[in-house]
Amino acid sequence: MRTTPAVPRLPVGRTMVLATTWVVTVGSSAVVLSSILGFTWGPTHAALQMVLPYYVLASSAALGVAVWFGRRRLAVVAGLTTVAVCTMMVPLAVGSNAAEGSGAATLDVYVANLRFDNPTPERAVDQALASGADVLVLIELTPAYVKLFHRRGADEHYPFQELDAARDTYGTGIFSRLPLREARVEKVGGIDMPTGAVRVGDRDVEVWGVHVGAPTGEGQVQRWEWRLGQLRRFATRLDGPTVIAGDFNAGRWHPAFRSLLERGVLRDAHEAVGRGLSSSWPMEGQGLRALGPFTRLDHALLHEVDVVGVRDLPAAGSDHRPFVVTLAVSTDP
Repeated sequence: MRTTPAVPRLPVGRTMVLATTWVVTVGSSAVVLSSILGFTWGPTHAALQMVLPYYVLASSAALGVAVWFGRRRLAVVAGLTTVAVCTMMVPLAVGSNAAEGSGAATLDVYVANLRFDNPTPERAVDQALASGADVLVLIELTPAYVKLFHRRGADEHYPFQELDAARDTYGTGIFSRLPLREARVEKVGGIDMPTGAVRVGDRDVEVWGVHVGAPTGEGQVQRWEWRLGQLRRFATRLDGPTVIAGDFNAGRWHPAFRSLLERGVLRDAHEAVGRGLSSSWPMEGQGLRALGPFTRLDHALLHEVDVVGVRDLPAAGSDHRPFVVTLAVSTDP
């Protein structure tokens, strides 16, 4: 009686390692590919796209496992994922065209999500007032914050104001040392955005404050994408130096946000100085949030202005990290 030779089996431990590596690699590759192709399915998918740079760690480890165990297909998938992520990351660390600032008038803009339920609002207000910036763009500005700013001397140092305070997370405001011309609150894509023009050198610079709602619910992802799309269309109509700053609740790895930058109309201030991989959220929290900031949701997007430098500041009770961007405004052509 002839017997069929038994098929050799991999040791259980090795099988588990390879199976786990395949799952991680395929999952990472799918998220990276979705970002490249330009779509976001839902809130969980948006959260996964938010941490895309960290997939290079997973794909690099998977590549090492594949080489060690001699798995060619796994090595190809992991290698392509690693290359794709690195290709997306490198330009953000190199920078584009930071300006020297010599010969051009400069403008300092402080940008902060204050956090509407900040346990230490006094610290947040004092930090903003002590920043020395010419303009403050403040997100999650509540009526209580406005009263606190007044008590802390904002009217003396920042007498020009356009405030749209709210009792929830959607209050926004602009405080300025410089006169605000044509100050108003304008609705763009369903977002109430305070704005005003300040004179820098011989040119007017429009400053806009923005807070885009987070894609945390099933129906909110489509609204989030639509609002970012409306901001993109709004940007195509800009005429002259402009700063759009605030909490976009989106990062470079989200296709809807990346589309804001792809046509060259707007530039991200952090990316311009090689700080595109820096993070602003979350500064505190439980679970994964306790690991510290791992993505940038807070941005200053620029049109017809150059960046001299960006200075990230410690959070003052907020879960977002504030920053000051110094801009160079060339003379009127």
